[in-house]
Amino acid sequence: MNDTTRDFGKTYSKMADDELLRLSAEYDTLLPVARAALAAELQRRVIEKPAQRIESPKWTNVEMPRRLDGIHFPKMCPNCLRPDLAAGISFDSLSHAKFRFTHVRHDYLSIKIPHCDRCRRLVVRRRRQVTAYLIAAAALSFGLGIWMESYRLVPILLFAVLSVPVTWVFRSTESIALGDYDDKFIAFRFRNREYAEAFKKINGVSEADIATEQITEILKAYSRVSGAK
Repeated sequence: MNDTTRDFGKTYSKMADDELLRLSAEYDTLLPVARAALAAELQRRVIEKPAQRIESPKWTNVEMPRRLDGIHFPKMCPNCLRPDLAAGISFDSLSHAKFRFTHVRHDYLSIKIPHCDRCRRLVVRRRRQVTAYLIAAAALSFGLGIWMESYRLVPILLFAVLSVPVTWVFRSTESIALGDYDDKFIAFRFRNREYAEAFKKINGVSEADIATEQITEILKAYSRVSGAK
């Protein structure tokens, strides 16, 4: 194995299963060394036992299969666990960039998740505050950039620094986050483990079910890649 193939192999070994599956769908566009590394990594994941997912002690990750009957949520607030639910709050997944001839389109999923009225109002209020803060930070960064006659570096760096507190604000109020997605799965993150277990139960899935569906998709991708070599 040459150094280039080894470098691709290291990169692919750090990628999530759904990222490798999307990459395998674009197999014909990859360089030969990238194809060899991709096939080797898929084969490794087929043969080896899936590594246990490392989770943050404050969050529970659930990769939910996307099914025709949709995704169901427990009849309790994901933040405080109270059963008196009100309207849902929209949560957006990570976006996928779609490169077109004249523009770049960003696709994402948006899912409404029921909350109690008190938590819903808290999340909505914090989101408005964050939006106002980011607008003010962008205006300040751009203004200082003009004053310092640096129209690119200073605004970008200053805005990045000023935006750091936003991460803490979101984490302190929201108990659910959506991660990446593809045609087969969508990733959820729950702060409350009890809610996460109820979520898996109401959707009739277990970690074993999810792992089985994932390995099936990897096997299909490996068969496709191996046949194209």
